Amino acid sequence: MQFEEILILRQKANYLLFLSTIILLVLPFSMQAQKDKKNKRPHTGTAVMWREPGDIQSRNLLAGAGGDAMKPDVSHVTFIDQKEGGYSTKYRVRDAAGNEWVAKVGREAQPETSANRLLWAIGYETEIDYLIPHLVIDGKGAFDNVRLEARPKGVKRIGNWKWEDNPSEGTPEFQGNCATSSVISGVHLARRAVRFPAAETSLRIM
Repeated sequence: MQFEEILILRQKANYLLFLSTIILLVLPFSMQAQKDKKNKRPHTGTAVMWREPGDIQSRNLLAGAGGDAMKPDVSHVTFIDQKEGGYSTKYRVRDAAGNEWVAKVGREAQPETSANRLLWAIGYETEIDYLIPHLVIDGKGAFDNVRLEARPKGVKRIGNWKWEDNPSEGTPEFQGNCATSSVISGVHLARRAVRFPAAETSLRIM
């Protein structure tokens, strides 16, 4: 066998070896992606952005959606990790009762809590949060005017919604949300779709 033929065969062998290596590296990821797609359940249920608030005067704006029952026990708060993204610094923390919260520190904390209360007062779905005048986070230090946002174990967050594309677009409650948000413009409010696993017919839009 001539030298040129040997060189060509060697090049072909190297090429086949390269292709085999690529396939072995990519195949597991492709199979996992197909498995994840198969196991992913579609989000079903009726989208709920607003509920009839009833007697607005009886609503406790100091406690908000969580009421007094869900107030955090801030006698001892421990640091879990830091959340990335956004303008303000955010920490995931655990209170003395073992409940998890997202602590937001900085200039957004107070106005966001106020906006949250106004929207909740007129019937809109909102996060459960509280403004803590002074909070000590073990492992991070002491902070003033911290917003604690609840992370209940029974609630699954499935993503954010967009103003221009959401399940409530075109409804009166959505138009009301737009109008209210324009009144309190400048305050950043997260837009989330939240699922309660125990109630598959309800998909809360916040």
